[in-house]
Amino acid sequence: MTRLLLRVGAVLAVVAAPTLAIASPASAAPVDIDLLTVNDFHGRLETIGAVGGAAVLAGAANEFRASNPNTVFAGAGDLIGASTFTSFIQDDDPTINALNESGLTVSSVGNHEYDQGWPDLRDDVIGDNGDGSTAAWPYLAANVVLAATGEPAPETAPYEVIETPDGVRIAYIGAVTEDLPTLVSPDGIVDLDVLPVVETVNAYADQITANDEADVIILLVHEDAEGEIADGANANIDIIVAGHTHETYAFQQPSGRPVIQTGQYATNIGHINMTVDPDTDEITFNVVENLPLMNDDDGDFVFEPNYTPDPEVAQIVADAVEVADELGAVPLGEITENITRSFDIVDTETGPALLEDRGEESTLGNLVADAQRSATDDLPTGAAQIAFMNPGGLRADLCFAQADYPYEEDPDAPDADNVCTGVADDGGVITFREAATVQPFANTLVRMSLTGAQIQTVLEEQVQPEGSSRPFLHLGVSDGFAYSYASERDELDQIIGIDILEMTLDGVPIDPAASYEIVVNSFLASGGDSFFTFAEGANRADTGQIDLESFVDYMDEFSPVSPDLQERATDVDLLGQAAINWPSELGDPPAMEAGTTERFSLDTTMPIELTEDFTFTVEAPDGIEIEFGARSTARAFPIVLEGFPEGDSTLPIMVSVDDSVAGGEYELVFTIDRNGVYSVFDGNPLPTPASLTVPLTITPAGQPPLPPTGASSTSVLGAGLGALLAGSLLVALAGRRMRQPA
Repeated sequence: MTRLLLRVGAVLAVVAAPTLAIASPASAAPVDIDLLTVNDFHGRLETIGAVGGAAVLAGAANEFRASNPNTVFAGAGDLIGASTFTSFIQDDDPTINALNESGLTVSSVGNHEYDQGWPDLRDDVIGDNGDGSTAAWPYLAANVVLAATGEPAPETAPYEVIETPDGVRIAYIGAVTEDLPTLVSPDGIVDLDVLPVVETVNAYADQITANDEADVIILLVHEDAEGEIADGANANIDIIVAGHTHETYAFQQPSGRPVIQTGQYATNIGHINMTVDPDTDEITFNVVENLPLMNDDDGDFVFEPNYTPDPEVAQIVADAVEVADELGAVPLGEITENITRSFDIVDTETGPALLEDRGEESTLGNLVADAQRSATDDLPTGAAQIAFMNPGGLRADLCFAQADYPYEEDPDAPDADNVCTGVADDGGVITFREAATVQPFANTLVRMSLTGAQIQTVLEEQVQPEGSSRPFLHLGVSDGFAYSYASERDELDQIIGIDILEMTLDGVPIDPAASYEIVVNSFLASGGDSFFTFAEGANRADTGQIDLESFVDYMDEFSPVSPDLQERATDVDLLGQAAINWPSELGDPPAMEAGTTERFSLDTTMPIELTEDFTFTVEAPDGIEIEFGARSTARAFPIVLEGFPEGDSTLPIMVSVDDSVAGGEYELVFTIDRNGVYSVFDGNPLPTPASLTVPLTITPAGQPPLPPTGASSTSVLGAGLGALLAGSLLVALAGRRMRQPA
């Protein structure tokens, strides 16, 4: 196929030629075509804020079709899967029905189309299983073939040629990210192989051109197209429509070829207007743009649709909402505080915003791991000892309360400490809808045996293969399991390497040679997210329990549920120390004579500055007076400490024992507690208050204690991320780290 790709606004130079005095066939008139695109819709049926929803999306398509019958509407995958509860609770049937009604022409597959496995996509989404919710559009996947034969799966053809009403033949080639085997449960696609995108689509484009099958070739690829794909796609491909990374861009390459991705969730509809000359196959691109489906022209955060919602699609959505409201309103239990994923606060063009950070530990990830481990308690094979949870399987938070503008450094921000991004219910009530939105994938729980050495390998696999979109994926772990590690971080403070230092189960070190009973979801069990060691586990058994079901049962048994604020994974490079010290001549534990005063101290070494206020209190028996500060400036407890500096600092504490105090054994209890509801470190509250008990021996007045022999003079608290070091009781006093987005 010979064609000339023109940039927007380019002009063809026309040279006059002599008129030949012979009859010639009538030329076909150029055809104006509007290509509309959508990607990563993820079942966002409802109109919420800047998200247009299915009815407005369909209304935009209607408007273009009304003015130009040569309008085509194409998708680039992830139209279903990881959906909101309204669609998820009905197996995405409402989304399929809405897109059918909207007149979607064709789409590539995305990785989420395979969430329930290839048989589900083949037999339920594409095939007719009798429920009336079969995709009316062709799903395409050129680089996905049957493992047994190497041939394309007939249900997901490599390409499809569809004519416009005025006879322009458009070939659509579909492809999905090469990372598909690590993004879905490998067991679900065991019958499929995934081929390289660029090599495969170029071969089909050459075939279509050689056979003169089409006038225009469009690549629909569920992968970012700004780099390798756009550069590697050959000249026979006229347009690239991308997805997967949820980015928004619309541009033309130097050749004039358009490349477009619409973002996510139908916030935009992509639009490319082109003029095709059927006689010469020349294509002129007139418009390449993303069009917002909603507007906030008044700046009051009340969004209005830019297109009239399609009434039939609106009814499909309304019916789905009614069903979801009924099924989702069932209360499961209550929470006492927000239980969240991990977040970073980043600066954007529109101001500070929250960005999910899957590279840090989260209270929600650990809670879900707790629920999955608990679900094995009644299994005939016995309870699992450890559960692991992948951060990408958590799609929303459990919110007790929700901030309008959660950014602590903004003095005008209401409820600034709150970082929850979900639906908040009065009294912390969690409904079935909310729980299902957190875990929408319906994975089953798989029990297996791993050696201690394999568990260490799993933790090391949190560092993702080179080139992954996220360099580190922090697994949630169940209560009782803990580990410490040293990290290597890049210039964006992202972990790119770890050295596992210690692993314990209920305080006992993990034995590398011993076998431990593990439970994970079926996605991880098959090696998903590059956690390949799980796929090697011995004595594997699918319990048949759904991950969501395990959480529902956990809420029913343990409600009200609170976040466990004690970190279970400790980066020792971020640990500081806070120690209660006393003169070495007092011994260890210290001993004092009644009627004397000694100077103790709170000594700290911090890897970062802690800017928050902390309350420092002490409990002491009658007759023992504890004051903060040097003798001349001492103040009574409690004391408010205005943070801790980076590096070393010493704060004096005066301990005075009245001469009336009888000899004996006593205790001083020092407690440090951060002020406020809670603070944030990588998006999660940390554990305070925490206390340290210092034993103190008192001898009667006139009877000095015996001199110590080889005694220490330090009783240690720790500060940082919270861990238990040898001979030390630690308390988390960490502050905020600011990080730019990756």
